[in-house]
Amino acid sequence: MFDNVRCLDYLLTRPDVDGDRLGMTGISGGGSLTLYTAAVEPRLKAASPTCAVTTFRADLADTTMCVCELAHDILTVGDHGLFLTLAYPKPLLVVNGTRDPIFPVAGARSASAQANRLYAAGGRAEAVEFAEFDAPHDWTDAMLDRQIAWFRRQFGLPVLASLPPGDGPRDEGRFGCFADGDLSAGSSTLSDVNRSRMRTAGVGTATATRGRTLDADRERLAATIQGRSSGEPSLPPRIERRDLGPDPRSGGPRERLSWPSGLGGSVTAVVTRPPGEHGAGPVVIHLEDRDRREPQLERLYWDDRVKGRAVVVTLAYTGAALDANREGQVGSALTASGRSLLAERARDLRVALLVLQDRGIAADQRRVSLVAHGFDGALLLASAPLLPPEVGLVLDRTPISYLAGAETDFATPRLPAPPYHWTILPGLGNDHDLVELLELAHPRRVLLAHPLDAAQQALGPDELAALLGRLTRTDRSHIESLARERTRAEVFRRITGFVTEPH
Repeated sequence: MFDNVRCLDYLLTRPDVDGDRLGMTGISGGGSLTLYTAAVEPRLKAASPTCAVTTFRADLADTTMCVCELAHDILTVGDHGLFLTLAYPKPLLVVNGTRDPIFPVAGARSASAQANRLYAAGGRAEAVEFAEFDAPHDWTDAMLDRQIAWFRRQFGLPVLASLPPGDGPRDEGRFGCFADGDLSAGSSTLSDVNRSRMRTAGVGTATATRGRTLDADRERLAATIQGRSSGEPSLPPRIERRDLGPDPRSGGPRERLSWPSGLGGSVTAVVTRPPGEHGAGPVVIHLEDRDRREPQLERLYWDDRVKGRAVVVTLAYTGAALDANREGQVGSALTASGRSLLAERARDLRVALLVLQDRGIAADQRRVSLVAHGFDGALLLASAPLLPPEVGLVLDRTPISYLAGAETDFATPRLPAPPYHWTILPGLGNDHDLVELLELAHPRRVLLAHPLDAAQQALGPDELAALLGRLTRTDRSHIESLARERTRAEVFRRITGFVTEPH
């Protein structure tokens, strides 16, 4: 939005621009910017958001909202109908496709109707128009025809008898601002601006130079997680137990414990004990990565080496049964309404530890390890300051930096980047790169197994050393790492040793 405001500043300096006839339109993310800019910028005289208006209720019920459209806590302020109304008294033309899977047309109708009613209270009901077209998430010639005619009417321009036929969207390269297709010297891309903002906040520099203590950072992170979850963790009043019989692979006895989550769903823990277990031994809480197929080698290590020596607790946290789309909906809804699914799952971990302690399963915290793969490792990183200081953490193939590898991520349009909406914790990146959470985990022991950069590429030993070298408030002796030159067999052997030895 700030860029849009500065764009208006620039346009008004040009002699060929009529400042009394400034309009704005755009599709998708550009339509969202049209919606919000029209609400706050009085110099705009008319606006037409395209394939961008709906209600959050409709959007989150039918689709996974794109992260680029998501403003955290926005539902604590209002919804699209209100934001349209904030443009009063300027004319609005809301354009949507009936087959748009991202911005459902039912929500667009509802938001436009609400804006129309509120405009009517000020005597301007006719200033809000809604047009829907038999189209997907696209900017069709029929839409453009309607919008061109509408803008000409708002600006007092003569009606055109006919419009020249268009050929749909043009290649973005044809609309470059610079003749040679490249930015002029000294220009910044949006990616540059994002990285600059993080570095301005101190992210990416030696942590000891920022004037903050470890305890202060831990308290701030803990307060954020607490404030965005369903409350202080406590032992559930009702825990259901079911005997599952022997494990089909290891032969050890199994039971399932389940209890209500803070959001009304359920959390389950399948407890598998070693065959013939006697006395207290190591306990491994395993966050199973549902987004990948477990390699055979890894499965053999778990069955033969880990389940034979330790109690393995497979934890299914809040929303674990959701597919990626529904998980994204829940994550987006919580973030928009002032909460966070990551914060709620951090609470689940703490409640699970209370349950396992109460059942005598995890009585000795020095023998407890938590193991996570992929983006579940980010959950462990954020939760670490809230967990008992004696536990050990294993992060396998987990991204540990927003900055390292970001140039690759931003520069490669087709690089796989799954939208893990649930990992959003608003404000975290303003204070920390992910790797810095390793410092907040102290004194808990942490094993990094094949850690990844922001582009989800395995880090080499030099790259990893450079990242860990920024952690200057501890001696980093609590962190052990296995970079990409180590084989997976070596990684699994070390994980087995880590989780079966006292911390």
